[in-house]
Amino acid sequence: MSELRLTFGIIVTGVGEAKFLPKMFQSLRNVGPFTFFVLGRIGQLSPRKSQKGAGKLTLPNRPSAIPGRDEELGLKVRGFLQESENHFVLVVDDLEYDRLDTATDCFRRYREAIDTIVTDSKMKRRASVHFLVMMLESYFFADAQAVNKALCAEVLASDYPGDVETIRHPKNDLKALFVGFDEVRHGDEIIGRLDVVHVLSDPNTCASLRTLFAWCVESILEYLPDFQGVFPEYHLDGGKQSSVTNGQLSVLKCDALY
Repeated sequence: MSELRLTFGIIVTGVGEAKFLPKMFQSLRNVGPFTFFVLGRIGQLSPRKSQKGAGKLTLPNRPSAIPGRDEELGLKVRGFLQESENHFVLVVDDLEYDRLDTATDCFRRYREAIDTIVTDSKMKRRASVHFLVMMLESYFFADAQAVNKALCAEVLASDYPGDVETIRHPKNDLKALFVGFDEVRHGDEIIGRLDVVHVLSDPNTCASLRTLFAWCVESILEYLPDFQGVFPEYHLDGGKQSSVTNGQLSVLKCDALY
């Protein structure tokens, strides 16, 4: 197999994710020469209500303008992609319960920020936007063993019986179950033990997380087809995926817009 190294830069919105989110991709790193690291942290973007008073950037061949924060994201993505054809970007945001109804608009704003500045069609396909639903802590409930070992306590009696992406306030639930739960310190301990293959073992759950891993796998295979068939079982074929973000998978192989 090729020893070409592919590097995924992750742009996050959360404090904890900035410290330890790359650990979530350990099952992919175990497969081949793939690196995941935090490229940067940005302020969370919500659906745009008005551009009045916002810093704006007018770009060539585009009559509209985008706010300064969006420009910051787009420039960060473009800068990293321009460094190498082997670079990819994952923009990962929490999709909390109170933002659930605006998921499509949130996604559109992130994509617009990227696609406005990254104008090369082949380059923009190496960047994607994903959501942790309803935040990273949701997935902890799908791996009780990881949580209990990390916290040295019987916090969860068993894995959550349903889809953890439907848990409204997972962080608050953990704090109620384990007094003193710290999202950064304890989150780091848990994510280091989290078995994503186990989390994605039910094809009917975790649509958003599965789409994130599906995009990574498909991106790798576009560059390194020899890795076909060597990835862990994430139930990518036939497993539930996000209706908001899975359109980015088809764009990998064409010039279609989102």
